[in-house]
Amino acid sequence: MTRTTSVRTMLILSMVAVVVVVAASEYQFRVYVPVAELPDGSTLVVAIPADLLPEDPWERTACKALRGDYGLLAYWQQVGYQLIADGEGRQHTAWVTYYWTGELGVNRICSTGYTVSNRVAAMRKEQAAPYDFVMVKLPGGYQLRQILDTGSYRNLSRARSRGATHWVDLWVPQVTNRSYIAQVLVVKR
Repeated sequence: MTRTTSVRTMLILSMVAVVVVVAASEYQFRVYVPVAELPDGSTLVVAIPADLLPEDPWERTACKALRGDYGLLAYWQQVGYQLIADGEGRQHTAWVTYYWTGELGVNRICSTGYTVSNRVAAMRKEQAAPYDFVMVKLPGGYQLRQILDTGSYRNLSRARSRGATHWVDLWVPQVTNRSYIAQVLVVKR
């Protein structure tokens, strides 16, 4: 293969998104990254041009995460982002609050048995089932969490009094007294 052909091939690959399907237990992940094998046996990975990403900001963020823009993903993140990239989920207005293990009545173990971490969000079962996903639009960008904890039923009425339809409580490692109204995407697992 000549240098000209190689450059032409790279340009074509950068214009076309190839979807690679990787089977993992019950889920199949579509990785939105073009891949080509070069004559020397190495693999060429080309980033998808921005104009090929979805217009929807939730799906766009998920596709960027799946192609590796934000680093390696844990299995649960791959599942959540893939569901979002596939167009799953419903958008809601939520009152977003934070909790940490130093608060009175907060344990280090969630109601589902998981240890609290940056993976954890709490929502009432009336809003979303345990193990569903929630992506929150925060001032600094989007954040994916998994619903592994619950909270007081009273938080729903507090959220509604602030003009929100949902309540989401995000676990954080240190105390913060912030809360605000934000858009969230709730995705059924």
